[in-house]
Amino acid sequence: MSSIEFALTQLDDYSYLFCSPTFMTDTGAVFRVQNMRIQINGNVPVAGQAFTNMNALVTSGQQLLSRQCSVIGGIVDPATDQFQLVFEQLGVFQDPVASPPPPTPGVEDFGNPVPVLGVRNFGRVNAAMAAVSTVDPNTNSVDTVYDELLQQLPTTTNIESFVSANQVGVAKLGTEYCDVLIGDSDPASQTLRNNFFPNAASFGWDQAPATAFADPNQVDHVTDPLIDNIIGAGLRGDVMSPSRMASTWPLAGEPITSPRMPEPMKLTIRGSVTTSTWLGS
Repeated sequence: MSSIEFALTQLDDYSYLFCSPTFMTDTGAVFRVQNMRIQINGNVPVAGQAFTNMNALVTSGQQLLSRQCSVIGGIVDPATDQFQLVFEQLGVFQDPVASPPPPTPGVEDFGNPVPVLGVRNFGRVNAAMAAVSTVDPNTNSVDTVYDELLQQLPTTTNIESFVSANQVGVAKLGTEYCDVLIGDSDPASQTLRNNFFPNAASFGWDQAPATAFADPNQVDHVTDPLIDNIIGAGLRGDVMSPSRMASTWPLAGEPITSPRMPEPMKLTIRGSVTTSTWLGS
């Protein structure tokens, strides 16, 4: 006669705890016990079956089959609940249980696509402005403003995180770079300006805009270096950057109509305000 004994306790109001399954026999035969499940009241619970991977070769009259425990839920009445054991292999008898089919994969959701375009972060904004304006970023006034605006400049290259406060910070930094580039009435501060605008020595930097930009030739001496050095207009075609003429019109104070702007836009420039506008764009 053979039997399997458990250390059985009621774990809570919903489940039993089965431990230490021990095979007891007086036949002396050697046989295999594999993949055992516990059935309660005619149902085999899916969860808690810790003996489904059991694989024991019985070689003695009293042998521990597994050191694991199994929590089986489905209590109806501890006084009347009935248990049965189901084996995939018991000696020469086999009843394999087919594995359930894997669940159908859900629809893959990778969220919103990553933007193709991006923005420069704070370090690249500063480096780009220094490169196109020829102003040393370590200049005291520029470095001070950069430190003050550091938290207001873009922190990542993700264009979706770009907010209006970032644009304001970029514009403020651009204004400081251009103030240094344009200089003032002190000839010592005009070296960068003379190098950047080589043909604009006679331009009326200290005059009213209406007077300074009255001569079209003088206008070209200011707008051409801005377009060539900062905007790069027309270098990659009208798709990636504006055409040279479309960039010249607003700089020269002419109206320009864009598909994105329902009304004509007119810009008037003066000194560093012009340069900072393009640096901050």
